[in-house]
Amino acid sequence: MIKFGWRDSLLYPSLFILFIFIRRIVKLILGILYPDIKLSYLMITFVFVFELIVASFLLWNQNRKNKSVVKPKFLGISLIKQESLLDRPDSNFKIIVLIIFSSYFSITGALSRRNVSSGNNNIYDEFHAKFRSIEIILSSIICYFTFKNKIYKHHRFTLIIIFICLIIVVAFGVLLESNKSIFFLNFFYTISSSFCRVFLDIVEKYLYDFDFLDIYKVMIFESIVDLIISFNYFWLEVPRREITTILTINDGLKLFYIIGFLMLYTFFSGIKNVYRRFTVKKFTPMTRALAESILDPIFIIIGYLTTTKKGQFDTIYFIITLICSLIMVFNSCVYNELFVLYCCDLEKNTHLAIEKQNNNESSLELSKNYEYNGEEDEDEE
Repeated sequence: MIKFGWRDSLLYPSLFILFIFIRRIVKLILGILYPDIKLSYLMITFVFVFELIVASFLLWNQNRKNKSVVKPKFLGISLIKQESLLDRPDSNFKIIVLIIFSSYFSITGALSRRNVSSGNNNIYDEFHAKFRSIEIILSSIICYFTFKNKIYKHHRFTLIIIFICLIIVVAFGVLLESNKSIFFLNFFYTISSSFCRVFLDIVEKYLYDFDFLDIYKVMIFESIVDLIISFNYFWLEVPRREITTILTINDGLKLFYIIGFLMLYTFFSGIKNVYRRFTVKKFTPMTRALAESILDPIFIIIGYLTTTKKGQFDTIYFIITLICSLIMVFNSCVYNELFVLYCCDLEKNTHLAIEKQNNNESSLELSKNYEYNGEEDEDEE
């Protein structure tokens, strides 16, 4: 009934998931040890600085290796291998505008997530996990209209199930949450963040597939634009308060641990963002959405366990949300053909079915060629 749709290039989304989890653990430890320390804006800025450094190094290393490789020749003519030398359909001006838009979506989505809060606790990862599967629905719809991606039966089936589960989670959230105003505000920030992430993926996918841009070059440009935008935020009171909090810490050991965890968070976030871009390029924005949502049940459990004040209906809402999250993650796997369901014709047009059909056609062609060659040999005799 169910088969695992293994692919050789699943290394990228697997590493993406791994660094998401490690980064979340670092943030969780920092929050448990120092719950009074809020470093959202500093974290974002440090991540952009790290991405700029890492992307510059990786691009330099890539160019160095390309120079050392002997270019293939045919009849004394050097052959073109680099994608950067291919004709791009868009002008440089349009490409720059698209990268600026992707940078804007990146930093706006990050800030929207960090506006999700409840009291004194920063819970944006846990709250976002309840509704993150909406990103695969948005990505699928936008890719259908922009890239003309086909939506087959197993896609439609899983998207309907995910949508129903989202409606259930939102409905019970409205009914059971005690502070409905905070719930609606957090839900608005979460949806805004999801839209920004989807548009970020779509723009980057377009730049990679149609304009043949190098991932590291896009990272460098995006990091520069994001740093320019993020530095302007430090004129505001909340970002400046984060710097003041760090500077006024008198305990040297505490300051050392905070800076250390900040550096670890920055490192794992930067590496995670590298593999996010490779996941988008090698697969689709829907695969990126799956890679992030696959950890949502764990984040929901962490959010429930770390909530100090649990209301009367919090346990009921937690159980409903967890069950719906597991269903949404499973259907996201089916959508991306990580799992292939062999029932109700849901296996049709999946990569496993296409590979099987191609293998059967190849075997039939070989058989026909064998029979044809056998008849020729008889004629010759």
